[in-house]
Amino acid sequence: MRVRRQESLTQPFVLTSNDLNKLYANFQKWLNKISFEISSKDSLKREFSTLEDLLSFENPPQKEIRSLLLSGFSHDPETSIIIIFEIASERNILISIEGEEDAVMAINNSLEECLSGIKPWYYLLARINIYIASYIIVGTTIATFIIRSITGRSAPSISQVSELRSLLTGLSIGLSLALGPLVLGYVLNKIQQNVFPMGCFSIGQGAKRHKDKEIIRTVVILGFFISLISGIIITLIFAI
Repeated sequence: MRVRRQESLTQPFVLTSNDLNKLYANFQKWLNKISFEISSKDSLKREFSTLEDLLSFENPPQKEIRSLLLSGFSHDPETSIIIIFEIASERNILISIEGEEDAVMAINNSLEECLSGIKPWYYLLARINIYIASYIIVGTTIATFIIRSITGRSAPSISQVSELRSLLTGLSIGLSLALGPLVLGYVLNKIQQNVFPMGCFSIGQGAKRHKDKEIIRTVVILGFFISLISGIIITLIFAI
């Protein structure tokens, strides 16, 4: 029986030479020929007939790998496979496997093990919609300001009416700055793409770049938690 799997996934990944070696070794059991093609930052496509040739590619910054296409086929049993890993915000892993059921199941199981293993620890951070998060942050800040300004007020006096007018004026100004979340979102999105990317090819010089960014990621996460804890402590102090 012939079966087929065609699917596009949205999943952050860090693909290393070890991952490729394991995948290649498992696929070789069912495929006679496996080749690779990469798209680089310099807009050129490079083809490699063997995994050894691919792993010998230096992957320097000016030629940084942006996508990797793995293709293979076999005539006995007749089986074909195309897998694409690319650095994109959505549908960054494309899968096409077709052939006899036994071969496809074996290849698919090996692929699923690989996909599970290449998920980075910052998986959720890479998938956060930064623009929505920016609107939530700004909206929560404005709502908190309004609630704290209104809470505890009794019947309005002349001074309180004046204060209310000032509050409404401030609110109008705040609403007029609705582009604020967009600006914040743009900045945070750039940080997310650089520090928590959807895809990383940790091959050649890319391995060192990934290692260097791990240090940055650790600093960012620690800084966030320190700021969060400090904010909670300060809030409790003022509440007392």
